[in-house]
Amino acid sequence: MFSNVALPAGTITVDPRLGPLQDNGGFAPTHALLNDNPAIDTGNNPLALEWDQRLKQRASATSTDIGAFELDRIFSDRFE
Repeated sequence: MFSNVALPAGTITVDPRLGPLQDNGGFAPTHALLNDNPAIDTGNNPLALEWDQRLKQRASATSTDIGAFELDRIFSDRFE
């Protein structure tokens, strides 16, 4: 269906740096972003959405994270 879409280099061959699909809160399972994920702070939020898929607040830093999961930098090491 989308056979003519150009993919960024490494899209299929590079480790996406995601945790397992699991219940991270919210209504559906998500893949957590690992601390060294390239999607962290590289997204944009033109609609100014306040929440990710898990109903966690977006834009916890300078830019939003790409995808349904906004990394919580305060508790990302599981220490609360």
